[in-house]
This record gives sequence, structure tokens and C-alpha cells, in this order.
Amino acid sequence: MTLTTHRKKKSIMPVKGYYERARMFGYIALLVGMAVVAYYIFQFFTS
Repeated sequence: MTLTTHRKKKSIMPVKGYYERARMFGYIALLVGMAVVAYYIFQFFTS
């Protein structure tokens, strides 16, 4: 849903800011994924 709005504002918003936001989102997604994997590994070893 948010991707379509960002795509419409691409002409107004500088491309550099869009890439920085995408990179930030990528880092957040990576951290969340690592946390979930670590949690499942922890549950696997403790059970």
C-alpha cells in the first residue's frame, strides 16, 4: 500500500532519499529476520 504512494511521489521526492529509506527498511527487515531466526533456534535447543 505504501509502495504505490512512494512511487507517485518519485518525481517530487529525490531518488537519493528513496534509496536511503529503502536501505533503512532493508536493515530493519534484516534485524527482524535475524531476531526471529535466533528465537526459533533458542526454542529448538531449549525444548
